[in-house]
Amino acid sequence: MKTAIAAASRSIHTPADVIYNIIADFRILPKPYFQSLEEGGFGEGTITRFQMSLLGQTQRFRTRISEPEPGRVRMETDINIGTPTTFTVSPLTGEAHTQVTISTELKNQRSEAVIL
Repeated sequence: MKTAIAAASRSIHTPADVIYNIIADFRILPKPYFQSLEEGGFGEGTITRFQMSLLGQTQRFRTRISEPEPGRVRMETDINIGTPTTFTVSPLTGEAHTQVTISTELKNQRSEAVIL
């Protein structure tokens, strides 16, 4: 089984704890892409269900949240197909700069890695 990893990373001029809390807060998702959201809690063990418009099609997702490193690494794993998306928040030099990396592991893909 081949696996591809789609990833994007940016340095943001905001403290790491602020960014992590924004990622964890499902109330601020962009409405054009997320049409509905049911939140089962906050943090580790949360189950989410949502619809998302991707490439002109509406897809449904159900994910379980885990926090392998609370405050630094958060994972959302699709319950049906096991696809994990990882959000990594790393403080940079100075308290107000943070490196944010979002990556998704896609199984059964032809390419080895995709960097966005």
